[in-house]
Amino acid sequence: MSFLDKLKQGVSEASTKTKTTIDVNRLRLQISGKQKEIQDKYRDMGELTYRSIKNELQDQEANETIHELAEEIAKIEEEIQGIQIRIKELSALKTCPSCQNDVDIDVRFCSHCGYQFEVVVTPPVQEEITRVCHQCGASLDDDVKFCTECGAEQSAELM
Repeated sequence: MSFLDKLKQGVSEASTKTKTTIDVNRLRLQISGKQKEIQDKYRDMGELTYRSIKNELQDQEANETIHELAEEIAKIEEEIQGIQIRIKELSALKTCPSCQNDVDIDVRFCSHCGYQFEVVVTPPVQEEITRVCHQCGASLDDDVKFCTECGAEQSAELM
Protein backbone atom coordinates (compact mmCIF):
# COMPACT_ATOMS: atom_id res chain seq x y z
CA MET A 1 0.00 0.00 0.00
CA SER A 2 1.50 3.31 -1.03
CA PHE A 3 1.82 6.34 1.21
CA LEU A 4 -1.03 8.11 -0.57
CA ASP A 5 -3.27 5.06 -0.22
CA LYS A 6 -2.49 4.91 3.50
CA LEU A 7 -3.16 8.63 3.79
CA LYS A 8 -6.49 8.28 1.98
CA GLN A 9 -7.43 5.37 4.23
CA GLY A 10 -6.51 7.38 7.35
CA VAL A 11 -8.56 10.36 6.20
CA SER A 12 -11.48 8.08 5.38
CA GLU A 13 -11.31 6.44 8.82
CA ALA A 14 -11.11 9.83 10.54
CA SER A 15 -14.10 11.03 8.54
CA THR A 16 -16.08 7.93 9.49
CA LYS A 17 -15.21 8.34 13.19
CA THR A 18 -16.18 12.02 13.08
CA LYS A 19 -19.53 11.19 11.46
CA THR A 20 -20.13 8.49 14.08
CA THR A 21 -19.35 10.92 16.90
CA ILE A 22 -21.73 13.50 15.44
CA ASP A 23 -24.47 10.88 15.04
CA VAL A 24 -23.98 9.61 18.62
CA ASN A 25 -24.13 13.15 20.02
CA ARG A 26 -27.28 13.86 18.00
CA LEU A 27 -28.88 10.72 19.44
CA ARG A 28 -27.82 11.67 22.99
CA LEU A 29 -29.45 15.06 22.45
CA GLN A 30 -32.66 13.27 21.44
CA ILE A 31 -32.49 11.22 24.64
CA SER A 32 -32.04 14.40 26.66
CA GLY A 33 -35.13 15.92 25.07
CA LYS A 34 -37.17 12.80 25.75
CA GLN A 35 -36.01 12.75 29.38
CA LYS A 36 -37.22 16.34 29.69
CA GLU A 37 -40.61 15.24 28.31
CA ILE A 38 -40.76 12.53 30.99
CA GLN A 39 -39.90 15.05 33.71
CA ASP A 40 -42.70 17.33 32.46
CA LYS A 41 -45.16 14.44 32.62
CA TYR A 42 -44.01 13.56 36.15
CA ARG A 43 -44.62 17.18 37.13
CA ASP A 44 -48.10 17.05 35.61
CA MET A 45 -48.83 13.81 37.49
CA GLY A 46 -47.72 15.39 40.74
CA GLU A 47 -49.89 18.44 40.15
CA LEU A 48 -52.91 16.24 39.40
CA THR A 49 -52.31 14.22 42.55
CA TYR A 50 -52.04 17.36 44.66
CA ARG A 51 -55.20 18.87 43.15
CA SER A 52 -57.02 15.58 43.72
CA ILE A 53 -55.98 15.54 47.37
CA LYS A 54 -57.13 19.16 47.74
CA ASN A 55 -60.48 18.07 46.23
CA GLU A 56 -60.08 20.40 43.27
CA LEU A 57 -60.49 17.42 40.93
CA GLN A 58 -62.61 14.32 41.10
CA ASP A 59 -60.51 11.25 41.88
CA GLN A 60 -61.66 9.36 38.79
CA GLU A 61 -60.80 12.24 36.47
CA ALA A 62 -57.35 12.60 38.05
CA ASN A 63 -56.73 8.83 37.95
CA GLU A 64 -57.61 8.58 34.25
CA THR A 65 -55.31 11.45 33.37
CA ILE A 66 -52.50 10.05 35.53
CA HIS A 67 -52.83 6.65 33.81
CA GLU A 68 -52.69 8.33 30.39
CA LEU A 69 -49.55 10.20 31.43
CA ALA A 70 -48.02 6.95 32.73
CA GLU A 71 -48.68 5.27 29.37
CA GLU A 72 -47.08 8.18 27.55
CA ILE A 73 -44.03 7.93 29.82
CA ALA A 74 -43.75 4.20 29.07
CA LYS A 75 -43.80 4.92 25.31
CA ILE A 76 -41.11 7.58 25.67
CA GLU A 77 -38.96 5.20 27.74
CA GLU A 78 -39.24 2.60 24.95
CA GLU A 79 -38.13 5.23 22.43
CA ILE A 80 -35.15 6.06 24.66
CA GLN A 81 -34.18 2.37 24.83
CA GLY A 82 -34.29 2.17 21.03
CA ILE A 83 -32.06 5.22 20.74
CA GLN A 84 -29.63 3.76 23.30
CA ILE A 85 -29.41 0.56 21.24
CA ARG A 86 -28.61 2.62 18.16
CA ILE A 87 -25.88 4.48 20.08
CA LYS A 88 -24.32 1.16 21.09
CA GLU A 89 -24.40 -0.03 17.49
CA LEU A 90 -22.71 3.15 16.28
CA SER A 91 -20.16 3.04 19.11
CA ALA A 92 -19.41 -0.68 18.58
CA LEU A 93 -20.52 -1.57 22.12
CA LYS A 94 -22.58 -4.35 23.63
CA THR A 95 -24.11 -4.78 27.08
CA CYS A 96 -22.95 -7.58 29.34
CA PRO A 97 -26.05 -9.62 30.28
CA SER A 98 -24.50 -10.44 33.66
CA CYS A 99 -23.49 -7.01 35.03
CA GLN A 100 -25.19 -4.63 32.53
CA ASN A 101 -21.94 -2.74 31.79
CA ASP A 102 -21.08 -1.71 28.23
CA VAL A 103 -18.03 -3.35 26.64
CA ASP A 104 -16.43 -3.32 23.18
CA ILE A 105 -18.37 -5.41 20.72
CA ASP A 106 -15.41 -7.65 19.87
CA VAL A 107 -14.38 -8.75 23.40
CA ARG A 108 -14.85 -12.37 24.47
CA PHE A 109 -14.98 -11.66 28.22
CA CYS A 110 -16.52 -8.82 30.21
CA SER A 111 -13.80 -6.71 31.85
CA HIS A 112 -16.12 -5.95 34.78
CA CYS A 113 -17.43 -9.38 35.80
CA GLY A 114 -15.65 -11.94 33.61
CA TYR A 115 -18.77 -13.07 31.77
CA GLN A 116 -17.87 -15.08 28.65
CA PHE A 117 -19.70 -13.92 25.55
CA GLU A 118 -20.82 -16.36 22.90
CA VAL A 119 -18.25 -16.41 20.13
CA VAL A 120 -19.72 -15.88 16.69
CA VAL A 121 -17.39 -17.28 14.08
CA THR A 122 -17.52 -15.60 10.71
CA PRO A 123 -15.42 -16.87 7.85
CA PRO A 124 -12.63 -14.47 6.92
CA VAL A 125 -13.12 -12.43 3.80
CA GLN A 126 -10.29 -13.11 1.43
CA GLU A 127 -9.24 -10.40 -0.94
CA GLU A 128 -8.69 -11.55 -4.45
CA ILE A 129 -5.06 -10.74 -5.20
CA THR A 130 -4.15 -11.16 -8.82
CA ARG A 131 -0.49 -10.10 -8.60
CA VAL A 132 2.17 -9.97 -5.93
CA CYS A 133 5.67 -8.54 -6.00
CA HIS A 134 8.28 -11.23 -6.66
CA GLN A 135 10.72 -9.38 -4.35
CA CYS A 136 8.68 -8.49 -1.22
CA GLY A 137 5.28 -10.19 -1.70
CA ALA A 138 3.25 -6.95 -1.62
CA SER A 139 -0.05 -6.97 -3.51
CA LEU A 140 0.09 -5.10 -6.78
CA ASP A 141 -2.34 -3.54 -9.21
CA ASP A 142 -2.41 -5.26 -12.59
CA ASP A 143 -0.87 -2.38 -14.53
CA VAL A 144 2.20 -1.50 -12.40
CA LYS A 145 5.75 -1.92 -13.70
CA PHE A 146 7.43 -1.30 -10.32
CA CYS A 147 6.42 -2.40 -6.83
CA THR A 148 5.04 0.48 -4.76
CA GLU A 149 6.53 -1.02 -1.57
CA CYS A 150 10.09 -2.03 -2.48
CA GLY A 151 10.55 -0.52 -5.93
CA ALA A 152 11.44 -3.83 -7.59
CA GLU A 153 10.81 -3.94 -11.33
CA GLN A 154 8.01 -6.30 -12.23
CA SER A 155 8.53 -8.44 -15.30
CA ALA A 156 6.12 -8.18 -18.18
CA GLU A 157 5.27 -11.92 -18.21
CA LEU A 158 3.79 -11.60 -14.71
CA MET A 159 1.42 -8.89 -15.91
